[in-house]
Amino acid sequence: MDEAGLKEVFAFVNGWVREQPRDAQDLPVVSFEQPLDRSYSVSEIRALRNAVELVMLELGQEEFFTRTGFSLSEAAALLDHFNAALLRPLHIEHSRVTAH
Repeated sequence: MDEAGLKEVFAFVNGWVREQPRDAQDLPVVSFEQPLDRSYSVSEIRALRNAVELVMLELGQEEFFTRTGFSLSEAAALLDHFNAALLRPLHIEHSRVTAH
């Protein structure tokens, strides 16, 4: 993806997260059941997934939470959500995918 495309995708997702309800610590409470009101291409989903994964690996658990307000387990759930979305168009069951 080009830089302009990435900025547009991240700006939309960032705005969506900012609109979510907040908990007692003023952190967003994100539910994957709430639609984003936008369709995403495979390239956009991969870009979002890769960004989350790289930030998780770079920052580690404590710094990741400090900067994002999400635990690594929440980020892992987000990665699972992205991975499942990538498999859906192919009609592949996530639990049946194995590496050879």
